[in-house]
Amino acid sequence: MQKYDYLRVYYPHYSKRRLGKNNDGGYIICDMDGEYDIFISGGIADDLSFELDLLSLFPKLVCHAFDASIDKLPEKDVVLIPNQDQWIPVKDQVNEWIQVGNLYCPFGMRHIPSFGSPVWSNTHENVNLRQYIGVMNPSFQLISNPKTLTWHEAFNKYPNLVSVKDVETSHRVHFHKKFLGQANNGNIVNLREYFDKYNDIFLKIDIEGGENELFDSLTDDDLKKIKQLVIEFHSHTQKKIPIRLLKTHWLVHLHVNNFVDTVTRDKNTILPEIFECTYVRKRDNEILPFNTDPIPSPLDQPNLPTKPDIMLMGYPYTDTIPYEKWGSNELTHGFTTILSELRKLNDTNKEILSLLRKKTYN
Repeated sequence: MQKYDYLRVYYPHYSKRRLGKNNDGGYIICDMDGEYDIFISGGIADDLSFELDLLSLFPKLVCHAFDASIDKLPEKDVVLIPNQDQWIPVKDQVNEWIQVGNLYCPFGMRHIPSFGSPVWSNTHENVNLRQYIGVMNPSFQLISNPKTLTWHEAFNKYPNLVSVKDVETSHRVHFHKKFLGQANNGNIVNLREYFDKYNDIFLKIDIEGGENELFDSLTDDDLKKIKQLVIEFHSHTQKKIPIRLLKTHWLVHLHVNNFVDTVTRDKNTILPEIFECTYVRKRDNEILPFNTDPIPSPLDQPNLPTKPDIMLMGYPYTDTIPYEKWGSNELTHGFTTILSELRKLNDTNKEILSLLRKKTYN
C-alpha cells in the first residue's frame, strides 16, 4: 500500500450525475442499481437542494435531516410551475427584483430602493399583472425589461426558488434539531437506531469536522450498510475515516472545495484542505480501474464561483503511472480498464475479451 492510497480515486461501473444547486451545495452521485432503505443527511444550514433532488429520483424514499444550528428547514420564497409562463418577483442577493416567465412580454419588475416608493400605472398590462401575482400594494416598480428569465433560467440562478414538485417532495424530509456525533446526549445524536434497522443507506455528511465523532460510533459492519456516501472532509489530516472506508467502499469521486485554496504539497502530491468525496459500497469480488478522468470533472462546479476550481493531477487522483513502472496492482487495474472499454465494443472482440479475462483473474 502506498502512502496516499486512502485518497485513491477509482472509475465506477455506474454513471454519475450532479444533484443540488449550482456551486456550493451540489454533490456528485452515482446512479447505482436498486433502491435505498433510507436517506440520512447531516448538515443542512440554509440549503435543502441536494436533499430534494435526491428524493425526486426516488419517490418512495424518506430523508431524515439533522442540524442543531437551525430551528427549522430552510423555506423557499415562491413556488414556480414548471414550463408555464409566470410573472413572479424574485428577490436576489442585492435586494433587486427580477422578472421570471414569458420572454415575449416587454416589461418586468425590479425594486431599486433609491427609486423611492414604486407606483403602479393603470395600463391594461399592469392591471393584468397585478391580478396575476395577487399583489395590490406592490413594493417594487414596473420597469422595461425585454430579457426576462425562463423558468429553467430562474430556477438555476436563484436557489431559493422551489418548484411545485419540490413542495410535494419536501414533505418526505423529517427534520431533527440535533448534531450528529458519537453518543446520544443532549443535542447530539448518533445514528445507532437507523443502522440497527436499515441495510441500504444513502448518507450525506457535511458537519464541519463532526464526522470524526460520528464515524467513531460506527462499526465496520455498520459501514457495510452504507450503500452510497457523500461526505465533505475538512482537513487533509483526516485519515482515519478514508482508511476505514478502504475496506468497504470505493472512492469514485473527489472535488476540492475552493473556499479554502490552501493546499499541502508532499513532493508531487497535492493534499487539499477541504474536499468532497463520493463513495459506493464494494461488491463481492469487484475490481475497479483507477480513475483517469480529470479533477475537477465536467460535472463539477466551483463552490465559490468567483474563484477557479482547484485541479488535482497524478497519484492518487488520476492514473498516470507509466506502464513500464506498473506493479502487480497496476497490471490488474490496467487489464480491468481495458476490459471495461472492450465491453463497450461489438461482438468481434469476444475472443480478445475472453483472453483478457483469463489474464486478469487467473
